Amino acid sequence: MLTGIKLAALGPVIYYGDLKIALDQIFLNPRQVEYERFTEGFLKRKAFEHEAEVRLVTADEPNCLVQGFLPDDAPRCYFDLDPLEFIERITIDPRADERYVEVVQKYCKRAAFAIQPVKSSLYGDPYAHTHLVRKYVTINKAKPSES
Repeated sequence: MLTGIKLAALGPVIYYGDLKIALDQIFLNPRQVEYERFTEGFLKRKAFEHEAEVRLVTADEPNCLVQGFLPDDAPRCYFDLDPLEFIERITIDPRADERYVEVVQKYCKRAAFAIQPVKSSLYGDPYAHTHLVRKYVTINKAKPSES
């Protein structure tokens, strides 16, 4: 069991088309959404729906289990999970500093992961990744014909 975790939610990401509508639904009906306290951590733009992502969101703050917050009948799940076998890939935020990427990669190597974490190329140069060639063509504007 991970130490320090007081509360966690595991489930599929909620893909939204309009962030304002998604957030309004969370704040207007906090008990009717799937993950209650963690819902914001499960939101992701609909453009990423093809990822079919599952997230584990945790809380380790001392006051996260205030009385009345977690109902007695709330579902609980305990499982023995080997992250070395379970995790298929690790993709790091494309805005992350290179030093952060190196730290994550070194940690995973030291922890004996068979996978190599990579930085997302989401915001990268599409020409570099696709090997397409850019060609710029100058277009001479024709003078308007005299009538």
